Amino acid sequence: MIAGCGEKNKTQESVDPFFSLLQKGDTAAAYESTTRAFQTAQTLQGFETQTRELGVAGFQALEWKSKVTQDKEMKWDGEITLKKGGKRILIATLIPESGRWRIYTLRMRTTREDRKDEIQFTQIGQSAAFNKVYKPGPPTNPDAVKLVRETLLKFNESIQQKNFEEFYQFISTNWRMQISLKRMTEAFHGFIDENIDLSPIKDAEIKLDEAPLINQEGFLIVRGQSKLPAYRVKFELTYNYELPKWKLSGIKLDCID
Repeated sequence: MIAGCGEKNKTQESVDPFFSLLQKGDTAAAYESTTRAFQTAQTLQGFETQTRELGVAGFQALEWKSKVTQDKEMKWDGEITLKKGGKRILIATLIPESGRWRIYTLRMRTTREDRKDEIQFTQIGQSAAFNKVYKPGPPTNPDAVKLVRETLLKFNESIQQKNFEEFYQFISTNWRMQISLKRMTEAFHGFIDENIDLSPIKDAEIKLDEAPLINQEGFLIVRGQSKLPAYRVKFELTYNYELPKWKLSGIKLDCID
Protein backbone atom coordinates (compact mmCIF):
# COMPACT_ATOMS: atom_id res chain seq x y z
CA MET A 1 0.00 0.00 0.00
CA ILE A 2 1.06 3.61 -0.31
CA ALA A 3 1.31 6.11 2.48
CA GLY A 4 1.11 8.59 1.44
CA CYS A 5 22.36 23.62 5.37
CA GLY A 6 22.99 27.07 6.36
CA GLU A 7 20.15 29.59 6.65
CA LYS A 8 20.75 31.11 3.23
CA ASN A 9 20.95 27.78 1.45
CA LYS A 10 17.99 26.37 3.32
CA THR A 11 15.83 29.36 2.44
CA GLN A 12 17.06 29.42 -1.13
CA GLU A 13 15.95 25.80 -1.44
CA SER A 14 12.54 26.79 -0.07
CA VAL A 15 12.08 29.72 -2.45
CA ASP A 16 13.47 28.14 -5.60
CA PRO A 17 10.98 25.22 -5.90
CA PHE A 18 8.06 27.67 -6.05
CA PHE A 19 9.66 29.69 -8.84
CA SER A 20 11.07 26.61 -10.57
CA LEU A 21 7.53 25.28 -10.82
CA LEU A 22 6.29 28.64 -12.10
CA GLN A 23 9.03 28.73 -14.72
CA LYS A 24 7.99 25.27 -15.90
CA GLY A 25 4.40 26.46 -16.09
CA ASP A 26 3.21 24.13 -13.30
CA THR A 27 1.15 26.81 -11.58
CA ALA A 28 -1.01 24.33 -9.62
CA ALA A 29 2.00 22.78 -7.88
CA ALA A 30 3.53 26.21 -7.26
CA TYR A 31 0.28 27.38 -5.68
CA GLU A 32 0.13 24.25 -3.51
CA SER A 33 3.60 25.02 -2.10
CA THR A 34 2.50 28.40 -0.68
CA THR A 35 1.08 29.14 2.77
CA ARG A 36 -2.57 28.56 3.58
CA ALA A 37 -2.97 32.31 4.04
CA PHE A 38 -1.75 32.91 0.48
CA GLN A 39 -4.24 30.33 -0.79
CA THR A 40 -7.03 31.89 1.26
CA ALA A 41 -6.43 35.29 -0.33
CA GLN A 42 -6.06 33.96 -3.87
CA THR A 43 -7.85 31.05 -5.52
CA LEU A 44 -5.95 28.63 -7.73
CA GLN A 45 -7.91 29.79 -10.76
CA GLY A 46 -7.17 33.43 -9.99
CA PHE A 47 -3.49 32.66 -9.41
CA GLU A 48 -3.18 30.77 -12.68
CA THR A 49 -4.93 33.52 -14.63
CA GLN A 50 -2.85 36.29 -13.07
CA THR A 51 0.53 34.59 -13.50
CA ARG A 52 -0.30 33.68 -17.08
CA GLU A 53 -1.51 37.15 -18.09
CA LEU A 54 1.45 38.87 -16.43
CA GLY A 55 3.98 36.53 -18.01
CA VAL A 56 5.19 35.19 -14.66
CA ALA A 57 4.18 31.63 -15.54
CA GLY A 58 6.90 30.39 -17.87
CA PHE A 59 9.18 33.36 -17.09
CA GLN A 60 12.65 33.46 -18.66
CA ALA A 61 14.93 34.22 -15.69
CA LEU A 62 15.00 35.34 -12.06
CA GLU A 63 17.91 36.89 -10.16
CA TRP A 64 17.70 37.54 -6.42
CA LYS A 65 19.29 40.79 -5.24
CA SER A 66 18.75 40.89 -1.47
CA LYS A 67 17.26 39.15 1.55
CA VAL A 68 16.00 40.62 4.84
CA THR A 69 14.86 38.62 7.89
CA GLN A 70 12.71 40.21 10.60
CA ASP A 71 10.20 38.87 13.16
CA LYS A 72 10.00 35.39 11.63
CA GLU A 73 9.39 36.84 8.18
CA MET A 74 11.87 36.68 5.33
CA LYS A 75 11.70 39.07 2.38
CA TRP A 76 13.42 38.35 -0.93
CA ASP A 77 13.92 41.07 -3.53
CA GLY A 78 14.80 40.10 -7.09
CA GLU A 79 14.52 40.89 -10.78
CA ILE A 80 12.37 38.71 -13.02
CA THR A 81 12.49 38.53 -16.81
CA LEU A 82 8.96 37.82 -17.97
CA LYS A 83 7.90 35.21 -20.53
CA LYS A 84 7.60 37.68 -23.43
CA GLY A 85 10.49 39.84 -22.30
CA GLY A 86 10.68 42.86 -20.06
CA LYS A 87 11.93 42.97 -16.49
CA ARG A 88 10.12 43.67 -13.25
CA ILE A 89 11.04 43.82 -9.56
CA LEU A 90 9.69 40.83 -7.65
CA ILE A 91 9.29 40.89 -3.86
CA ALA A 92 8.49 37.65 -2.05
CA THR A 93 7.73 37.38 1.66
CA LEU A 94 8.08 33.99 3.33
CA ILE A 95 7.07 32.69 6.76
CA PRO A 96 7.68 29.30 8.40
CA GLU A 97 4.83 26.82 8.03
CA SER A 98 4.75 23.02 8.38
CA GLY A 99 8.50 22.82 8.91
CA ARG A 100 9.68 24.98 6.01
CA TRP A 101 9.67 28.55 4.67
CA ARG A 102 6.75 29.15 2.30
CA ILE A 103 5.48 32.02 0.16
CA TYR A 104 3.22 34.32 2.17
CA THR A 105 2.91 37.36 -0.11
CA LEU A 106 4.11 38.09 -3.63
CA ARG A 107 4.37 41.54 -5.22
CA MET A 108 5.68 42.90 -8.51
CA ARG A 109 6.49 46.47 -9.56
CA THR A 110 8.44 48.39 -12.20
CA THR A 111 11.01 49.88 -9.76
CA ARG A 112 11.93 49.17 -6.15
CA GLU A 113 11.00 52.67 -4.97
CA ASP A 114 7.76 53.37 -6.88
CA ARG A 115 4.69 51.48 -5.61
CA LYS A 116 2.04 53.20 -7.72
CA ASP A 117 2.00 50.37 -10.27
CA GLU A 118 2.59 47.56 -7.76
CA ILE A 119 0.76 44.31 -8.46
CA GLN A 120 -0.14 42.14 -5.47
CA PHE A 121 -0.83 38.46 -5.97
CA THR A 122 -2.78 38.46 -2.70
CA GLN A 123 -4.73 41.02 -0.72
CA ILE A 124 -3.28 40.10 2.67
CA GLY A 125 -2.40 43.14 4.75
CA GLN A 126 -2.02 41.51 8.13
CA SER A 127 1.13 40.35 9.87
CA ALA A 128 2.46 36.80 9.79
CA ALA A 129 0.25 35.97 12.79
CA PHE A 130 -2.73 36.19 10.41
CA ASN A 131 -1.64 32.91 8.86
CA LYS A 132 -2.31 31.00 12.07
CA VAL A 133 -6.05 31.44 11.52
CA TYR A 134 -5.84 29.20 8.48
CA LYS A 135 -4.31 26.20 10.19
CA PRO A 136 -7.45 24.10 10.78
CA GLY A 137 -7.70 21.74 13.70
CA PRO A 138 -8.62 18.08 13.25
CA PRO A 139 -12.25 17.37 12.28
CA THR A 140 -14.72 15.93 14.74
CA ASN A 141 -15.17 12.15 14.76
CA PRO A 142 -18.46 12.33 12.77
CA ASP A 143 -16.86 14.59 10.16
CA ALA A 144 -13.82 12.31 9.98
CA VAL A 145 -16.10 9.30 9.41
CA LYS A 146 -17.79 11.15 6.52
CA LEU A 147 -14.37 11.90 5.07
CA VAL A 148 -13.30 8.26 5.35
CA ARG A 149 -16.52 7.03 3.76
CA GLU A 150 -16.15 9.45 0.83
CA THR A 151 -12.51 8.43 0.34
CA LEU A 152 -13.09 4.67 0.38
CA LEU A 153 -16.10 4.88 -1.92
CA LYS A 154 -14.07 6.93 -4.39
CA PHE A 155 -11.23 4.44 -4.13
CA ASN A 156 -13.67 1.58 -4.71
CA GLU A 157 -15.02 3.22 -7.86
CA SER A 158 -11.53 3.07 -9.37
CA ILE A 159 -11.16 -0.58 -8.39
CA GLN A 160 -14.46 -1.53 -10.02
CA GLN A 161 -13.68 0.51 -13.14
CA LYS A 162 -10.11 -0.85 -13.16
CA ASN A 163 -8.97 2.67 -13.83
CA PHE A 164 -7.40 5.10 -11.34
CA GLU A 165 -7.51 8.26 -13.47
CA GLU A 166 -10.45 9.82 -11.60
CA PHE A 167 -9.01 8.82 -8.23
CA TYR A 168 -5.69 10.43 -9.22
CA GLN A 169 -7.51 13.74 -9.76
CA PHE A 170 -9.34 13.26 -6.44
CA ILE A 171 -6.16 13.14 -4.33
CA SER A 172 -4.21 16.16 -3.11
CA THR A 173 -1.86 18.16 -5.29
CA ASN A 174 0.80 17.40 -2.70
CA TRP A 175 0.48 13.64 -3.36
CA ARG A 176 0.31 14.03 -7.14
CA MET A 177 3.66 15.80 -6.97
CA GLN A 178 5.14 12.64 -5.43
CA ILE A 179 3.54 9.89 -7.48
CA SER A 180 2.62 9.37 -11.12
CA LEU A 181 -0.67 7.87 -12.29
CA LYS A 182 1.24 4.88 -13.66
CA ARG A 183 2.97 4.20 -10.36
CA MET A 184 -0.30 4.57 -8.44
CA THR A 185 -2.05 2.14 -10.78
CA GLU A 186 0.72 -0.41 -10.33
CA ALA A 187 0.65 -0.05 -6.55
CA PHE A 188 -3.11 -0.57 -6.28
CA HIS A 189 -3.53 -3.18 -9.00
CA GLY A 190 -3.62 -5.93 -6.39
CA PHE A 191 -7.06 -4.74 -5.28
CA ILE A 192 -8.29 -5.28 -8.85
CA ASP A 193 -6.65 -8.70 -9.07
CA GLU A 194 -8.30 -9.78 -5.80
CA ASN A 195 -11.73 -8.46 -6.89
CA ILE A 196 -11.98 -6.30 -3.78
CA ASP A 197 -15.35 -4.60 -3.42
CA LEU A 198 -15.71 -1.87 -0.82
CA SER A 199 -19.17 -0.71 -1.90
CA PRO A 200 -20.84 -1.93 1.35
CA ILE A 201 -18.84 0.78 3.17
CA LYS A 202 -21.60 3.15 2.01
CA ASP A 203 -23.90 1.92 4.79
CA ALA A 204 -21.51 0.07 7.11
CA GLU A 205 -20.47 1.35 10.52
CA ILE A 206 -17.02 2.96 10.54
CA LYS A 207 -15.16 2.90 13.85
CA LEU A 208 -12.16 5.11 14.52
CA ASP A 209 -9.32 3.60 16.53
CA GLU A 210 -8.57 7.02 18.01
CA ALA A 211 -9.55 10.64 17.55
CA PRO A 212 -8.28 12.19 14.29
CA LEU A 213 -4.92 13.86 14.82
CA ILE A 214 -2.62 16.29 13.03
CA ASN A 215 1.05 15.31 13.00
CA GLN A 216 4.07 17.62 13.21
CA GLU A 217 4.10 18.07 9.43
CA GLY A 218 0.51 19.34 9.45
CA PHE A 219 -1.05 16.19 7.93
CA LEU A 220 -4.32 14.81 9.25
CA ILE A 221 -4.17 11.12 10.20
CA VAL A 222 -7.35 9.04 10.51
CA ARG A 223 -7.13 5.38 11.60
CA GLY A 224 -9.96 2.90 12.04
CA GLN A 225 -11.84 -0.11 10.72
CA SER A 226 -15.17 -1.30 9.36
CA LYS A 227 -16.77 -4.75 9.23
CA LEU A 228 -18.11 -5.56 5.76
CA PRO A 229 -19.93 -8.78 4.77
CA ALA A 230 -16.86 -10.29 3.09
CA TYR A 231 -14.04 -8.92 5.27
CA ARG A 232 -12.98 -6.45 7.90
CA VAL A 233 -11.32 -3.33 6.50
CA LYS A 234 -8.56 -1.62 8.47
CA PHE A 235 -7.43 1.77 7.22
CA GLU A 236 -4.98 4.57 7.87
CA LEU A 237 -5.69 7.64 5.77
CA THR A 238 -3.52 10.73 5.50
CA TYR A 239 -4.88 14.09 4.39
CA ASN A 240 -3.39 17.44 3.45
CA TYR A 241 -5.46 20.60 3.85
CA GLU A 242 -6.10 22.29 0.50
CA LEU A 243 -8.65 25.04 0.83
CA PRO A 244 -11.46 24.57 1.33
CA LYS A 245 -11.14 20.91 2.45
CA TRP A 246 -8.90 18.04 3.47
CA LYS A 247 -7.54 16.13 0.44
CA LEU A 248 -6.14 12.59 0.47
CA SER A 249 -2.33 12.36 0.63
CA GLY A 250 -1.84 8.70 1.50
CA ILE A 251 -3.72 5.47 2.07
CA LYS A 252 -2.96 2.21 3.87
CA LEU A 253 -5.67 -0.41 3.56
CA ASP A 254 -5.94 -4.03 4.75
CA CYS A 255 -8.88 -6.32 3.93
CA ILE A 256 -8.90 -9.19 6.43
CA ASP A 257 -11.08 -12.29 5.90
